[in-house]
Amino acid sequence: WSRDSFDLITRPISLGDQSWVGAHANLAPGTTLGKGAVLGMGSLGKGTLTPWTLYTGTPATAQGPRPRDISAKGTST
Repeated sequence: WSRDSFDLITRPISLGDQSWVGAHANLAPGTTLGKGAVLGMGSLGKGTLTPWTLYTGTPATAQGPRPRDISAKGTST
């Protein structure tokens, strides 16, 4: 915002296996969402988000661990 050229800043974003990004959440350039981590709805993730942790807020902060045994939850037979 401070440059007349309004340069675009890009860096890769990395999403770990079994990670999840909620609706309307944003990831800043260069963010890494660790394996199994969750970024809650409407949150802003930046930096490195620890694996198997739930994050919410703007900027997102850790709210607690995410259960690792998610394979049987939310499935129907």
